[in-house]
Amino acid sequence: MVRNGWLGEHTRAAFLERAFCDQVSYFMQKGYILAIMPLDLSDDEKLALVALLTRTIADDRYPLSPRVRTLKDILAKLRPEPVREPLPPPKVYAPPKAAAAKRRRRR
Repeated sequence: MVRNGWLGEHTRAAFLERAFCDQVSYFMQKGYILAIMPLDLSDDEKLALVALLTRTIADDRYPLSPRVRTLKDILAKLRPEPVREPLPPPKVYAPPKAAAAKRRRRR
């Protein structure tokens, strides 16, 4: 809702957050942010950033958009997925033996 030329507080915050994320997404796609130094964030700052990214991704209207993919890539760098154990080899199923087939025929 617009009041006196300003957006409501909740809507304004969402608008600014989306505008910022759109700009970051645009510049990352163009390759402009490749030379930025790594961020030295405290644990609390990382948690806040992860929470913000998670909420932004979950609330986005278009989950497959390039913007959301970029945010997911950033989130993966902040919170890497745990290493999973490899799957066991598939079982080999042999055809039934001839003796079992004879038993079935006798009945």
